[in-house]
Amino acid sequence: KYIMKKSILIFIVFSFFFSLLAESHPVDVSLFKKNKGYVLRVSVPKDFGIQREAPNRILLSGNGVQILKANTRFSGPINPSKKDYFKKVNDMPVSLKGKGTLQISGKVFYCDYVKNICQFAKIQKEETIP
Repeated sequence: KYIMKKSILIFIVFSFFFSLLAESHPVDVSLFKKNKGYVLRVSVPKDFGIQREAPNRILLSGNGVQILKANTRFSGPINPSKKDYFKKVNDMPVSLKGKGTLQISGKVFYCDYVKNICQFAKIQKEETIP
């Protein structure tokens, strides 16, 4: 019985640890006010790149906020030294109406150039629209 309880406890601790690792990623998704609208900016630090041909997607939903228009298609200049990646992702225009919260969710496929590892970042974010 003791060994079984200990095994279950170890499993729970490792599961929790690995779930924290899965949520940690270098992809930053930010919403900025620009002119009369907003832009969504997706970025990664130096030594990381966002894959061009991957099924990257950003989904928006509003609570009290109406999404009038949003272009969440990934586009941008190609990295000259690594042709499969964006040099940077162009800002994505978003037109909103009202006040409330904007939920931003999705998946962004990125690579760490130093470790030579590619994976996806799960995006879950909420922005307040005043």
